[in-house]
Amino acid sequence: GLTTSRRPSFIRLDELIGPADATGAGLPKETLPHIFAHVLGLHDSELSQLSVLERQEFHEEVTFNEGDVIFRRDTTADAFFIVLNGAVALVREDYIKQNTPSTIISGAGQVQMSQSPLRKAKEIGDIRAILQVGCLFGFVDFLLERPRTFGVIASHEGTTLAKISHARMNQLEATNPDVHRIFQSVLLQSSVMELANCTCSE
Repeated sequence: GLTTSRRPSFIRLDELIGPADATGAGLPKETLPHIFAHVLGLHDSELSQLSVLERQEFHEEVTFNEGDVIFRRDTTADAFFIVLNGAVALVREDYIKQNTPSTIISGAGQVQMSQSPLRKAKEIGDIRAILQVGCLFGFVDFLLERPRTFGVIASHEGTTLAKISHARMNQLEATNPDVHRIFQSVLLQSSVMELANCTCSE
C-alpha cells in the first residue's frame, strides 16, 4: 500500500524542476501522478497506482498565455489548480484592474508588447509570489467555499494547469476511493504551503 510518511510535511514542490529552469520554460508538461508521487515521496514502483489521475475525467487541462488572468479576488472559488507547466503569479488586485493583456492591435493583428506589464509588476512589488511546476493554489478558498482571497495570472507563455472542480473530486471519490484518499493527503500538505506562501492582504 501507499504511505505518506517518507517526506517531511514541508517540502518544496518546485524541486520538480531545477533552479536554472525556474519557470519551467521549454520543459515537458508534468503529470498529476508524477507531481503527487513527488509530494508523497513515493518510489517509482508505486507510481503506477496513481496513473488513474492522468485521465481527463478527473481534471481539466487549461492553458494560458503570459499575463492572462486565471482568477480574480472575490470571485467564486469553484475549482482549484495545479501547475503542470510554466508558472503563475499571485498578484495584488489593483494590478489586475489597472493592466490590460500584454498585446496591442496592429494592421498585422495582435502583436506582443516588447515590455510585458507582468515584468514591470515584478519591479514595483505587485507580485506576491510565483508558483512553479507542482504547486497547488486556490484550494483553501475552494475547501471553505468562500470567495477568492487573492488573484492569479499566468507568468509564463503557455502555462498549463490542471483544474479540479467539486464534481471531478466527487467522481474520483466515487470511482477510486483509495486514490481519492491519497489526493486528500496531497491537498492537506499543499494547503498548508498555500497558507504559508499566500500574503493575501492588499
